[in-house]
Amino acid sequence: MPLVTRSVSPENLSLHRLPASVQQDELQCVSNGTLANLIRQLSSLSRHAEQIFSEIHRETLKIDHRANTLFLRVERLAQKLSQSQGSNNLKGVMDQVTLEEAAMRKAFKSFNIIDQHSLDRQTLPQSLLEQYQNCDAPPQLNQLNPYREDEKEALCYYTDPSYFFELWRNEV
Repeated sequence: MPLVTRSVSPENLSLHRLPASVQQDELQCVSNGTLANLIRQLSSLSRHAEQIFSEIHRETLKIDHRANTLFLRVERLAQKLSQSQGSNNLKGVMDQVTLEEAAMRKAFKSFNIIDQHSLDRQTLPQSLLEQYQNCDAPPQLNQLNPYREDEKEALCYYTDPSYFFELWRNEV
């Protein structure tokens, strides 16, 4: 099932009741209301478009930064290769490195950033955050706490995403 990240509102442009005071020109009243809702819908659509383009801009800046970093690394590597006797074969480079020099070298350390917590609240896109904030509140399960035999809150079973993992881990 697809995840709706953005919804354009209002959905139903002409679905509104006429006031009882309108006795004449009902069609004009409906068309004015429809036009007003259409303008609201276009406003909502333009806000979503602005969010999409700003997300694309941020991603483009990230990719540009990565490409520049990679370009600098390639330049440094090319410079190191050109400095090693001016020869292109790696056998000549390996002959120069002794065992003592290899032991004195600093250990390799990777600086790759691993993308973790991709479903965390801090990493939610603005559109999904708005959808999340518009959701219904969890039910009032804390009213059942006096009837529980264990000391854990009843709402914790409803809202804790690690509950099922913990349940599975305890069974295994």
